[in-house]
Amino acid sequence: MQVLKPNMVTPGSDRPKVSPEVIAEHTVRALQRTVPTAVLAIVFLSGGQSEEEATKNLNAMNTLKTKKSWSLSFSRCVAT
Repeated sequence: MQVLKPNMVTPGSDRPKVSPEVIAEHTVRALQRTVPTAVLAIVFLSGGQSEEEATKNLNAMNTLKTKKSWSLSFSRCVAT
């Protein structure tokens, strides 16, 4: 099983925030252009986002009306 763990496409820290729909559109478009269909799942790293932000962005990706050949989720690193 092949799983990819990238970050979401988000603006730089010195740029204004954008909506989850914009992040979803840019992230999914980048993945469609580069990720082979053999990859079964894409599990995003939080990439410095809060859990709430990452969840909103992931939800926007999953509800985006376009073909996605992989399942989308996210993981969060928890220090122990």
